[in-house]
Amino acid sequence: MGISLLNAAMILDEHKYRPITGTVLTIGRQSVGLTAETADLMLRRMGVPKRDIEYQVDEQTIGVSRSLPYITQESFFAAFTDAKVASLDVSAYENADVVCDMQGVIPREYLGYADFIYNGSCLDNIFDAAAALRNMTLLAKPNGRIYSFEQGNSHPTAYLKYSADWFMDYYALNEFADCKTYIVDVPNSLGTPLIPGTEAQSFPLPLRSPHELIVYNYNPYVVHASGDGYDCSSVELFSRYEIHCIAEKAKTSTHDRNPIQKHYRVDAWHKKICLKSAQRFRDSPRPNFANDVAFDVASVPRVDSSEYPQQMRCVAVFPPGYPSSDQSSNS
Repeated sequence: MGISLLNAAMILDEHKYRPITGTVLTIGRQSVGLTAETADLMLRRMGVPKRDIEYQVDEQTIGVSRSLPYITQESFFAAFTDAKVASLDVSAYENADVVCDMQGVIPREYLGYADFIYNGSCLDNIFDAAAALRNMTLLAKPNGRIYSFEQGNSHPTAYLKYSADWFMDYYALNEFADCKTYIVDVPNSLGTPLIPGTEAQSFPLPLRSPHELIVYNYNPYVVHASGDGYDCSSVELFSRYEIHCIAEKAKTSTHDRNPIQKHYRVDAWHKKICLKSAQRFRDSPRPNFANDVAFDVASVPRVDSSEYPQQMRCVAVFPPGYPSSDQSSNS
């Protein structure tokens, strides 16, 4: 479980849209893949002012790499917000502030606990992931936000792999105020250099893509011959990819409606709610994620087999060496 460069960028982008305040709850203590220098670079590149704080090096989180002075999760959030940062875990082995099983019943005192919940790839480690997703909704305050990041395919140690539709359909049927879902292609994750110029030194394979990460937005709302519709993502990727989702809970959102996959959705009430939510998500003032890197759309492959090309739109790329690389633009 962690906060990578991409996770950090998405959190900062969301903070620019609506400041993260109150209580931040991480599902499990997070290993942050940023040093103090990298965190400062990310803040500058994402256009978020830094608060007057000193970063703390993480010397306690189990599993965090000690190869570089990576900062703590508290330091990362403190760099841009005065929100309280707490963690939830199934046990106290990493000094969790909230100890409970996300697959069970959430204690009453934690209902509506958090303004911002960060799930850094926790759902691929547990068996009853649907229960955990419902419980995250209960943990969130009305108008609270939930950012989930999970593996989409081929991660070697994950219990489960996820589709964009699994998140999108749940938040649509439970009538969240907004949901933005992304498919993130990681085309160069196997046996290839992440730093330009190191190919001849130790990596025998060339880069498969000029991009280290490619971020696509998934939008289920489509218009077809018979009118408005809601369609699935139809992702077709052989390289490793991830699912990232930021959802905003409404005051009237439910938590216990179980979606049915689009192909088998015959109940008129179910279909009506999902379509109405898709329209609301499409028309939301929350912009799709973007960073400061200019890219040529022609260099980005299409990764889906949908009949509707607008469903899967590239919104950002990360070049090798980001954020220290100078490939940036204000456009």
